[in-house]
Amino acid sequence: MKKILIFLIFLLSQYSYSFAQTSKGKSNVFLDLGKIDYTPPLGYFEIKENIAFQRTSNNKTNVMFSILKNVDKNIVIGICAIPHFKLSELTVKIINDFYGKRVDPNASYLNRMRMEADSAINSPVLLKNDDLKRINADKGYIYPLRMDNLFLEKYSRCRILIIHKEDVSDAQVFFFYNEENEKIIFKEIEKQLDMLRFKIE
Repeated sequence: MKKILIFLIFLLSQYSYSFAQTSKGKSNVFLDLGKIDYTPPLGYFEIKENIAFQRTSNNKTNVMFSILKNVDKNIVIGICAIPHFKLSELTVKIINDFYGKRVDPNASYLNRMRMEADSAINSPVLLKNDDLKRINADKGYIYPLRMDNLFLEKYSRCRILIIHKEDVSDAQVFFFYNEENEKIIFKEIEKQLDMLRFKIE
């Protein structure tokens, strides 16, 4: 049983890896699969692609397919889309048997938030209903990222906007900054909130 699971995990990792290594245009396959509309933020320009940030010695972020910078504000944004891949009933059964419980893809964003959030700074902030309607999301939070390392050898702090659409996908927008921008970061997140928006079907 474990050999089968390891094989499946290997296939999925290769599938994800192949996307992570593609060009910017093809990386947007993640947006298509996640049914997400992306509007590039004004005042930002792209500086890197396909980065997984080693935030602590043992933990990395998801792969961010685009890294953008605002020079005037000295804020960097990283974007990550996480589609919910539909697995066969057999694959789901194998995974559930391995963990000894039902694994719910719709709870993955909560698990990731618990794993990443720095509760020593503050608790995750739930998005208001008006904000959720604005981006056609079912749930959304803003939380501080627990990080021991500097991002791009420069940025010491990060707030993450994570949004969720039931049975469709999740997405994360990373806002990297330094202490001097602490007072403006929430306004910047609010301003850029609808750069990712779930498609209306």
